[in-house]
Amino acid sequence: MSDQTFVVPTEIPVTDMAKAMEFYNQVFGWTLTLDTSGPNPMAIYGGAPGVVGGHLYPGTPGAGPTIHLAVPDGLAAATDRLFQIVQHLRGGRLITAATLADRLEVSTRTIYRDIADLIGSGVPIEGEAGIGYVMRQVYDLPPLMFTRDEIAALVAGARLLRAWAGTAMAAAAEEALVKINEVLPDSARARADSVQVHAIGMSAMTPDLRDRLDQVDRACNDRLRLHLRYLDEAGEASNRLVRPLGLYFWGKVWTLLAWCELRQDFRTFRLDRVAAMTLGDRFRPERDKSAAAYYEIQRRQGRIPD
Repeated sequence: MSDQTFVVPTEIPVTDMAKAMEFYNQVFGWTLTLDTSGPNPMAIYGGAPGVVGGHLYPGTPGAGPTIHLAVPDGLAAATDRLFQIVQHLRGGRLITAATLADRLEVSTRTIYRDIADLIGSGVPIEGEAGIGYVMRQVYDLPPLMFTRDEIAALVAGARLLRAWAGTAMAAAAEEALVKINEVLPDSARARADSVQVHAIGMSAMTPDLRDRLDQVDRACNDRLRLHLRYLDEAGEASNRLVRPLGLYFWGKVWTLLAWCELRQDFRTFRLDRVAAMTLGDRFRPERDKSAAAYYEIQRRQGRIPD
């Protein structure tokens, strides 16, 4: 098995110097030296043998120049596990040690030890054994690491969006592919270039349909009603005022899940049958007119699994 590669900024801005020094020492085994000779303190590290080091400095966490640090498999497994634990605990999600152990395929004792190490390194994790753990504060983790499968998933997903999404999202997918290649080391970039999952946009994805997708996406995010001139299967037209709830792709067709103000019920609309569309006023979310309510109805009727 080959080494895993971490993309590490050579200049890392941190909000808490002491905690950051502890964390990088714990995760990468770096020896950091605090330098207070200049106007601002810096923690200088040497990185792995043969790799140019860098420094931590007070500032807002963000991107910076990077180095590519190859980590042996033995250390990579433990390092990857620490990163995965942090990722699972992001966003205030309470997760038990047993759940983490199951997801990461290790023992609960290993999870308890890892949690203790992370807390000791300054990661703001709260909780206790038997109840669960949560990370309530925003925690910036500058190093970035992708596995081979994750690289393939990112590239394949971006290609699908480039072929089948709206104009803005397709452009964003194209830019994402460029950025992914920019931050990957040569070996990982070769993996990205070798992904043999492709998506071909069909003639049905006209410029008008792509622009309509962008408009509907905006309406869903901003909670804006839509005025639709809609054609049914027989070509009969009707005017609808709807609350857009979500977009769904079925392989060749995009549909909109919405609350129809005319029918006072949930309806789905094929976007390729929308003859005309304009944005309307903002609506306030209501629990019984939400996507969650729609899914609950479908579950009760046995149309989707629990």
